[in-house]
Amino acid sequence: MLTILFLAVGIFILVVATLDSIVIVKPFHFGIRRMLGNQLPTVLSEGPHLRLPFIMSVQMASLELTTLPVKTTFTTKDGLAMTATGSLKVKADPKVKLPDERVTFLSMREETITAGLNDTIESRLGALGGTVKGSDLKERRHAVNDFFNCILRLEKAPHLDHVKGDPKKCGLGDKCEIKAVGPIPADEIVPYYSTHFEHVNALLKNTGGQKSATENLYGLSIELFDLATLNFSSKTQDALEEEKQAEQRVGAFEEKLDLVKRVVTEVPGATPQIAVNFVEDTMTPGTTRRITSIEGEAGVLGGLVSAIAAGKEK
Repeated sequence: MLTILFLAVGIFILVVATLDSIVIVKPFHFGIRRMLGNQLPTVLSEGPHLRLPFIMSVQMASLELTTLPVKTTFTTKDGLAMTATGSLKVKADPKVKLPDERVTFLSMREETITAGLNDTIESRLGALGGTVKGSDLKERRHAVNDFFNCILRLEKAPHLDHVKGDPKKCGLGDKCEIKAVGPIPADEIVPYYSTHFEHVNALLKNTGGQKSATENLYGLSIELFDLATLNFSSKTQDALEEEKQAEQRVGAFEEKLDLVKRVVTEVPGATPQIAVNFVEDTMTPGTTRRITSIEGEAGVLGGLVSAIAAGKEK
C-alpha cells in the first residue's frame, strides 16, 4: 500500500514538473528565462520552449507598437509659456542588450522607461524653446517635430554633423545659409530643420538599423514622434489677446485723431466738435449722435485737436 502511495506521488510530481517545464511565448511577444530571479541571455521567440521546473521562470514582453501620450509646458526665449502635445510610438527591441547580454527592456520597470522618455522630451524641448521666440516656434512646429524625430531615432542627429555643401551632411548645396560646421549653435537649430527638411526626411526614412542613445538606454525601437500641437498656454493666450486689443484701441484712437486733425485743417469753418462728430459717424456707421458739445468722452478728442490747432496758430 505504501509503495503504491509513493508511486502515485512520484507520478504526480513528474506530471507537474513536465507541465511546468514547457512554456509558450504568445504571438507578437518575446521572452527571457530567469534562473532564481536572474535574467539569462537567451531571447525566446513566440512558440513553445523548455525551462527547468520550479527554479526557472519565463518573463514575456509585447512586440506590438505602443502609443505614449506627450504633454509638456516650457518657456520660450521671450518668456512666454507654451504647451506641446503629441505622442510617441515605441515598441520593445529584444536585440538591444546590456554589456552582460541581458535584454535592456526587461532589465527595468516600464514605469521607469515611460518617465525617462517624458523627462528626455521635456528637457530637450525646454532647452530648444529657450533659444527661440514663441511666435517663431509656433510657426515652425514641423521643424520642431523633425528635430525630435532625429534625436530620438537616429544615432547622430544631422544638426550635430553639418557641413555646408556636402550632399551627405547638408543636402542644400550652395543654397544653405547656415555656415556652422559640425554642431549647429542652439539658436540655429530650428532654422536648420526648417530649411533642410528634405535631407532630414531622407535620413529618417532610411535609418539603416542605427539606434539613438535614447533607444539604447531603454531597449526600445522608437518608430515615430508626432508633435500634434504647439500653442501658447491658456494664460499666455489671454495675456496676448488683451495686449492685442489694447494695441488696436491705441491704433484706432491715433487713426481718429489724425482724421479729426485733417478735417479741422482742410475743411473751412470746421470746429473740432464738428470734426469729431464727422469722424465718429464715418468710422462707426449707424451710431446715434448724442454728444452736442465738446464735453464728454468724444469731446476729449475734440478738445485735444483744439489744443493742437491753437498751438499751430501761435
